[in-house]
Amino acid sequence: VGLFFADVVSARDLRQFVLPDFDMLRMPQWAIRAERYGEWAGGDIHAEFIFIPFMTYDDIGVVGAEYFPFRPVAGPGQRIDIREDRRPENELEQAGYGARLNYLKNGWDAATFFYTAASLSPAFGRSVTPGPLTVITFTPERNREYQLGATLAKDAFGGIFKAEAVYTANRLFENIDLRDADGLSTQNVLSWVAAMEFNIRGNTRLTVQGFQNIHTNHEVGVVPEEVENGYTLLIATRALHPDIEPEILYVSSLNRLDSMFQAKVNWDASANVRLVTGVDFFEGGPLGFFGRYDQTDRVYLEGRYSF
Repeated sequence: VGLFFADVVSARDLRQFVLPDFDMLRMPQWAIRAERYGEWAGGDIHAEFIFIPFMTYDDIGVVGAEYFPFRPVAGPGQRIDIREDRRPENELEQAGYGARLNYLKNGWDAATFFYTAASLSPAFGRSVTPGPLTVITFTPERNREYQLGATLAKDAFGGIFKAEAVYTANRLFENIDLRDADGLSTQNVLSWVAAMEFNIRGNTRLTVQGFQNIHTNHEVGVVPEEVENGYTLLIATRALHPDIEPEILYVSSLNRLDSMFQAKVNWDASANVRLVTGVDFFEGGPLGFFGRYDQTDRVYLEGRYSF
């Protein structure tokens, strides 16, 4: 619910940003997997190795689309040229691979993992062509990233406590400092999220999350601050009717005005049909993770047939 930092393998359909349900965002990733189950110190162990010879990458849409993730604004005497996403070739040297070890004992569910692959989403490098009309060209680029992470879950305080942490090395970020030659900076980032999930009277869900991103080698011009903090609130209930579920999700930065508000009503019309109506609102500045979409608030109606 809300944020998932430890799902580093799944590509996502981001043509509507992160607005659809998480199961609709995830894209298939064809992989070779080996697993081993066992016991140790009275607990259950699950070891897993994954190899992805031909990667699937995030679908970020086309340049100029409503929720395209990169939205620079041209200044006086400038023209912006944004190149379409160019994904790495399907070669074995671009393969993704990693391993995960999970341990379950006395209600504690802990895991650690390592994974490396090219970044699922690109950063946009900058080149400048001077002239009577200065042309600034932005080209999508990817680095191979190396990620080490851990997850933890345990029932506590009448709910379920969950935590995730991921350290990512060699991730590309846009750099708006014009002294930076290519407009890109390679960053190492520690991301973590902690959450409490409550089930109230069997028909109401409440989730509270706090999250933080820490850039361990932050550079001048990198848009996120050295330490970014935020929180998420979600509440959904079927108290009014077992087939109708109003839901509210709010995600906000604590560093600046930068937030997303989602409100929707889910109606399970039958075992196979779900109807959803809702609104999505963004607020913040043009460089904010959510604020860049401040002019793309929406009202929607969705129908889904499952079989």
